[in-house]
Amino acid sequence: MLAKITLIGMNEYDSQKLWAHFSMPSGYDEDLVKSIILENCGELPLLHPDLNYVSWRVGVFCKKHKWTFEKWLELLDADYDPLVNYDRTEEWTDETEHSESGSSTTAASSETDGSTLHQVSAYNVTTFSDATNDIIHDEGTSGSETGTESSGDSKSTHKGMVKGNIGVTTSQAMWLAQSDLARFNVYDNIARMFKREFCLGIYV
Repeated sequence: MLAKITLIGMNEYDSQKLWAHFSMPSGYDEDLVKSIILENCGELPLLHPDLNYVSWRVGVFCKKHKWTFEKWLELLDADYDPLVNYDRTEEWTDETEHSESGSSTTAASSETDGSTLHQVSAYNVTTFSDATNDIIHDEGTSGSETGTESSGDSKSTHKGMVKGNIGVTTSQAMWLAQSDLARFNVYDNIARMFKREFCLGIYV
């Protein structure tokens, strides 16, 4: 027979069987959880003093509350400022696009008029006579055209954070709330949940 029909009695009788289905989420010290449960519940009689049944129910208990146990650790590990009740982070992006095009033309013209008179004389004559008369007329234009075109875009990203106490709660009240949270012990709470589901509220 069991030494005592209590949790401590079952643990002394066959601890390996008692905790065969026990498991906790990552981040918990399983041996510490067992120790705290035995410390808080060990002397109380069990609702169902059957080792096989209690061992199975321990596994059900762990699976049933797994999500709760995980969330407790996530919340306790959250990084935040306990005296800040307003914390907003914003990020925005500015984008601009531009395009330019244009052209310029340069033109020039010139005109030249003139004539050249050629005169000759015989070897036995001292006077000259006209031989040929060249008339020159030159006209022309020149010009150039240039064009430019450019386009592009730019992007810039800005981040900003605003935080502080917006006045709905005093800093003292937030300090007290944080103090209450600091007293929250996940191991003690697991033991209390275990007591409600496994034990009778009397000592033997």
